[in-house]
Amino acid sequence: MELLKVLLVDDENLVIEDLLTLIDWESNGFSVAGYAYNGSQSLKLIQKINPDIIFMDVSLPDIDGIRLSKKLLEISPDIIIIILSGYMDFTYAQGAVEIGALSYLVKHQMTPERLIDVLHSARETHEKRQLSQILSSRQLLRDILEQNIPLSADILNHLTQYKDSFLILQLSPITPYQYEAKDEAFVVQPHFSSLLKIKENEMHVLDILIYHSSFLVFIYLNPDAKAGKRYLSSLNILIKKLLDELKNTTLVPFFAVHLDCETTLTSLHDDCGYLEAYREDYIFYPNKNILTIGRRIKEKPSSPDLTFINKETFLSNNLTFCQQLTHCLESLAHRKDAMGFYNCCDLTRKLMNDFPIDYKRYPSECIYSHDISRQLIEECMNLYESYQVLRQYSPSTSYIIQYIHKNYNQNPSLAEASSILSSNPMYLGQKFRKETGKIFHDYLNEYRIDKAKELLQGTNLKIFEISDLVGINNSQYFSKIFKELTNVTPNEYRLKHFSL
Repeated sequence: MELLKVLLVDDENLVIEDLLTLIDWESNGFSVAGYAYNGSQSLKLIQKINPDIIFMDVSLPDIDGIRLSKKLLEISPDIIIIILSGYMDFTYAQGAVEIGALSYLVKHQMTPERLIDVLHSARETHEKRQLSQILSSRQLLRDILEQNIPLSADILNHLTQYKDSFLILQLSPITPYQYEAKDEAFVVQPHFSSLLKIKENEMHVLDILIYHSSFLVFIYLNPDAKAGKRYLSSLNILIKKLLDELKNTTLVPFFAVHLDCETTLTSLHDDCGYLEAYREDYIFYPNKNILTIGRRIKEKPSSPDLTFINKETFLSNNLTFCQQLTHCLESLAHRKDAMGFYNCCDLTRKLMNDFPIDYKRYPSECIYSHDISRQLIEECMNLYESYQVLRQYSPSTSYIIQYIHKNYNQNPSLAEASSILSSNPMYLGQKFRKETGKIFHDYLNEYRIDKAKELLQGTNLKIFEISDLVGINNSQYFSKIFKELTNVTPNEYRLKHFSL
């Protein structure tokens, strides 16, 4: 807990000694940073120690305590004033209220409990003001970032901690590529309190904004460290501390992008734009999580020719399609064109989803461009292979296969499939067996076990959970079928093939 600084102002030495010894200040979260016996002394001390709270005697030798408090609040409106008096006087109490003092205390009625209560009230007021100032500052920073608002004198006065140059850093979560899911906020938001405490030599974290699915970190830089950019090595250490803390709290790695120069409020909007252009470039850096860039606009590459991504090319010459797709993705990765790379992947995924065919897919765990490309090409080939297999069957058998693939985890039946096709179940069943060599029930069980194998290899799910997920409600029956088809139990299969 932060120790709030307290200044005691009273012309009686005995009163100050009583206040000093009445409670254990530090164990209650406060530190008596100084004390004064008159107004002139208090003014000098205030400038020196910048207190958070002042206990002010109402009657000082050289000035009235109410008048002095009013003057102080005009200079430093965030100071919390607590008026002290030798007796209850309505005029003084009213004056204390009018100037915005937190409380009016009678000295001889002071008890440890009463003093602690007032101090707790002062801390609550201090924290509310701090929070209000932080939220107000964040909104102004957001307005500068999003709207590039003019920097009026009022704004500059409010953002005093940014009056000198500072550093900005963008931290983006490193997450697997998922078609139509890249903008979902599935990263746990960390408590900023631990991040705001991070510091390193000449710098510390000023504040953090959530901005465009990333964290924008504002970093204070000691003026003495600015010459010759001596701060860069310390900055690297501070970034690593931030990345470690984020990974510990969110369980997700992050990618850091920062400029090789300082930022000011005037350049903040443009500088943030430079960082934003590199937000998703982590897919091109499998062995790097900190990227330093210059203050320059990222060159916009020419749009790649994606006209080959169509159903006709995919079906008529799948080998050529896969070769073109490989070349396109490699070219985009070489140019570090994240937007073009994702666009190519998304168009291919959209084409694949247009086929009402089940095929071997892989978990969406790929993060980096090389792995994303490899998986996408493999799945294109799997889809084409499945399509060619289905072409061997009659339309009714092909439909029943797709029906099983789509409904295996529910209660699919030949009767329901026949009803959809408006045909006779016995006739369709015989035709299905003749073309596939399997009866409906056996084909369904084999497909369920294939799906169970994928879950056993890639998840920590319990056996009964996997049994439910593949549509078999009885885990003992599931284990029996599994062993009949694979010659091993589910647990034995997992021990041999688990790869999470």
